[in-house]
Amino acid sequence: KVDIASVSLHSCLSQLRDNLWDLRNGLAAGENLADAIAKAAKPHLHGASLHLDIDTGERRFSESFAHAVVCAVREGVINAVRHGGARNVFVSGSRSGDGFAFSVRDDGCGFDVAACPGVDEGHFGLQGARERIRMFGGELELESEPGKGTAMRFAVREEQAPKGDDP
Repeated sequence: KVDIASVSLHSCLSQLRDNLWDLRNGLAAGENLADAIAKAAKPHLHGASLHLDIDTGERRFSESFAHAVVCAVREGVINAVRHGGARNVFVSGSRSGDGFAFSVRDDGCGFDVAACPGVDEGHFGLQGARERIRMFGGELELESEPGKGTAMRFAVREEQAPKGDDP
């Protein structure tokens, strides 16, 4: 029980830092999505390399949509480095049908997705990312195997979120 409490406390502190970051960091005036993702991921790389391939054209997104995407991608980067020990994290984003598709892949240790710890074990990050993505009509998918890295994917539509709803 002490181990679970310790993990929960560490996770809560980490989540609190992320929530404070969320409150302070919207897209800066003129900032594009790739720059926002790079800025959000940088403090969490701890020596890993970030490879960005974001092609959303010249599209400017609503603050709530961009914030949800950046936070979900940031969670993928955090998990890749913190839990997967990744040395390289690959983030891609592009137009897909009437929306946009994003992925975060890594060269980390991978894991058994069916045994992924969640809220009951004090891990809230992926649940938060799932909730943000659902607001824009998407579902977050994880694909991983021990020893083979991890891929997190989601597709979203900006118009999906209720007006005035800010994650």
